[in-house]
Parts: sequence; C-alpha cells; structure tokens
Amino acid sequence: MKSLRSVWKPLAVTMGALVALVAGAGPAQASVVQSQTNLVQPAPFPQNKQNEPAIAQNPTDATNLVAGANDEIDLPGCTTSGCPFVTNVGLSGVYVSHDGGASWSQFSAAAGGDNTASFNGGNIHTLPGFAKLARQLGVPGLASDGDPTIAFALDGTAYYGSLAGVRGVVTNSELITVSRSTDGGTTWSDPVLATSRTNPVDFNDKINLWVDRSPSSPLKGTVYVSWTLFQGGPGRAEPIAFSRSTDGGRTFSPTQQLTPAHNNSSIGGRQGSAIRTAPNGDVYVFFESGTQINGAKTDAQMFVKSTDGGVHFSNQAVASTVVPIPSPLPGTSFRNDSFPSVDIGPDGKIYVAWADYRSGRGKVVLTTSSDGGGTWTGASTVLDVAGRSAFFPGVAVSPDGQKVTVATQAVDAMAAGTHPGAGVVHYDSYLAESVSGGAFSSEHKISASSDPDGSSTNGLTAQFLGDYNTLISDNDHAWFIWTDARAATPCAAVDAFRAGTGGVPNVPASCLGTFGNTDIFVGRVRL
Repeated sequence: MKSLRSVWKPLAVTMGALVALVAGAGPAQASVVQSQTNLVQPAPFPQNKQNEPAIAQNPTDATNLVAGANDEIDLPGCTTSGCPFVTNVGLSGVYVSHDGGASWSQFSAAAGGDNTASFNGGNIHTLPGFAKLARQLGVPGLASDGDPTIAFALDGTAYYGSLAGVRGVVTNSELITVSRSTDGGTTWSDPVLATSRTNPVDFNDKINLWVDRSPSSPLKGTVYVSWTLFQGGPGRAEPIAFSRSTDGGRTFSPTQQLTPAHNNSSIGGRQGSAIRTAPNGDVYVFFESGTQINGAKTDAQMFVKSTDGGVHFSNQAVASTVVPIPSPLPGTSFRNDSFPSVDIGPDGKIYVAWADYRSGRGKVVLTTSSDGGGTWTGASTVLDVAGRSAFFPGVAVSPDGQKVTVATQAVDAMAAGTHPGAGVVHYDSYLAESVSGGAFSSEHKISASSDPDGSSTNGLTAQFLGDYNTLISDNDHAWFIWTDARAATPCAAVDAFRAGTGGVPNVPASCLGTFGNTDIFVGRVRL
C-alpha cells in the first residue's frame, strides 16, 4: 500500500509530440505542438473515457499548465448488462505540464482513507479528499463529479472547481466544490464546499470558476464561482447562481441567485455561465438564456455585472441574440450547445464568442463591448470552416491585448435527417487569430481527425463529447484543449442499439477495447 503522499506518473504522448507547421494569415507560420494529457493505458470503456477539459497557465511560471477533465479512469469496466457509474468513485481528473504543454503527468494518490475508491489498481487518478468531505457532510458515497473549471491567482495558487455528487443512486443532488494547489498542481487541498444549499432536489451544474488576477484590481485574489441551479423536476426552475471567496478559497459566501428562475415555454432557462473580471475589478457573469425581445421568444447571450466584487449585481442584460446550434447536429448524436466563451483584455474590452447557426451551419461568432457592457458590436463571424459546423469554441485575449485567438471543433455539415453511424462524419480542431486589431486569419487545423461514433454515453444511447472545450493564451502562445476521439473505435452492436434495431449490447463481448476511447488533447500554437 502506498502512502497518502501524491505520486506522479509520466505520460506517454500519442503520436509522440506531433509538431506541424500550418500556414496562417496572421503570423507567417504557426507552430503547433499537439500532446495528450490523460494517462495512456489499455483500459476498456468507460475507463478510457475523458471529456469536458479545462486548462489554465500559472502566472508565476509560464511553463506550468494545469488541466482537468471528466475522467472515468477509476470506474469499473462494463458488465454484460451495462456500463454504470458507481458511488464513491471520483470523476475529476487532474493533469500537469512543466514544459508549456509539450508533455503531461497525471495526478495519482492512494485510494481509500480520505480519498475515494478506484477499480484501477490501488490509486485514484482524480482530485483527492472527497471521502473526507463525505464524512464531514454526512453524505456517504460522495465523490468528485467532473465539470472541471480551473484558474490561477496572481501568486500562483491554482483553483479547481468541480461538481460533487453520489453517483449510482436514484436521487442525485450535485454540490459545488473548490480545491486548491500551491505547488503548480502537484498536490491539492481537501475540497471546500462552495454551495450553501444542500437540498436533495437541487442539481447544481455547468460550473465556472474565475480568480481576479489583475494587478490593478482592488479585488485581486477574489475567487468567483457561478453555475446553473436546477430545482425540482421537469420544467424546473434554473437560475444562475453565484458564490465568492475573499480568503483564498478557504470559505465561500452564501449562494446568490443572479437571475430570474423561471423556465417555461415563453422564456426558457439559462445555462453555460462564464465569469470574467475587468482590470478595475468589475465582475461579469455571462450565460445563454431564453428571453423576450419585442414580444418574441429568442435565445441570447446575457450577462449581469457587479462593481463591488460580487456583493450586488445588475439586472440581466442582452449582449447579443443567438441562433443556437442544433443538438445534435445532423449525422451525429452527441449533444452540443451555444454557451458563451468570454475573455476581457487589459483595456477592459470584453469579448464573447459562441457557435451560432444563423447561416444554417455552425460558425464561431464574436461580439465585443468597449464600455463595460453598455453597448455591443453586432455578432460577426470570426471562424468558419468550409463544409463543417463549429461547436464548443473558445476565445482568449493575450495579456498585452495585442492578440485575440478563437478556436473550435468543427464536424462535417450534413443534410437534415442524416442518421449517425460509423464513418458518417468526422471532426477536427481549428484555431484563428487577430493581431493588433486586424482581421482574423484563416483557420489553422491543429488536430488529427476523429469519428464521434466511437464515443459514447455510459448508457450507450448516444455519442458523447462533453459540453465544452477551453482556450487560453499568453503573449506568445495559445493552448486549445479538446475531447479527441481519434483512438475510439465504433461498435456495431452499440450503433444498432442506438438506432433501435438491437437490444442493449454486451460491450465486453461485442465491442473492441478501444470502443469509447475519448482522450484529452492540447494544441499549443505559437502566435
């Protein structure tokens, strides 16, 4: 039995560290280093399943990156009757790079004691301390439950926001937790509860975390968390909720409701919140929401603003209308969304990007505000991959404000009614940049192609790539992190089940071991 001291396993990098030169309309050449973050092993589904990645860079050490993802490495393999989640097994994976993202290590600590269980040897490979939190709260089986979101403070402290829940039970409420690392992601504190509500019918989801790290901000070091609070059953209320910490993530304020809660046929709900802070400390929380404009129901990117560090917020306002991406897109069965990605430059200019379907195909569009959200530019297309639909994009502004980067995944655009299946569509990751306020470049392809049909939900009913990717940048590089299915093999028995022509498949007997093998890849691009 190993001690509770955290240990690290070096990571094999698929395809080596794939280095490619891609022509661009911004810089003459964009150098792309592609690497895999999650532990490579011959594990069956669902242990080989990762998705919904987040990434952040240490402001005190530019070579230090911390990433997270939903990682099912510690779950048991499928049985003859299914691939269920189980209690007391964590899902919030942690990966660290000390060479700017060229190579990665995966967190590992002894299972049991203060940590959750593992069906993959004697170690867990997810955030530690959740068994201890379960005992403190009196919630047996509580474990980290993914939806990672990561940010660094100015002093180099990393914060990892995660859901926490009890999987494998009928009633599954979700809590919000925050873990801290003061050594670049090598070790992590016990998780701290960021939700003041523990009602069993509350389902907190789509968490986002941010730390004010502007040197000029009077509120620097404040940790902010937002999420959607689903309440009750079908048609349930879903307001955007919020909490903050002014003591370095050790305690959090009582939950605040930032928006109306109604979720009905005339308005709809709100999800996908994203927090950012301006150089003066103003706090912005963006989210996709249904709303009424001139008496008509529409979708919009909306926001609330605080000028006192999250104590009080403005009423919600519209940044732009949205034509949401269909979920799923034709030829696929994985869900997707038009949630906002947000960044704020050193001059206070706000950038909001999302995948929009107003032209009948998914494109990355951008709106900006230079007056604190008072007025907004019209949404303009900034990344359009011919013949493909964009999904899960990101936007990032360099610290000096000179470079704006957008990135996305994009899948083959198919005619309405096209059924999903093996080889029907493929997807890739792309990036474009704007320098010194100029036009955005044409797209750089930064990935190998993937067939989403090799991916899966645990219930096997659909393909699954998560709900988001993440893009960050400094003055010289951008890092886009995504869910990759290049190593995932479709399974005919699963496809028949999804199409309604076959029964529940026996995955171990019917599918190759590479079925469901979605990995986390990072593309580092020199700007």
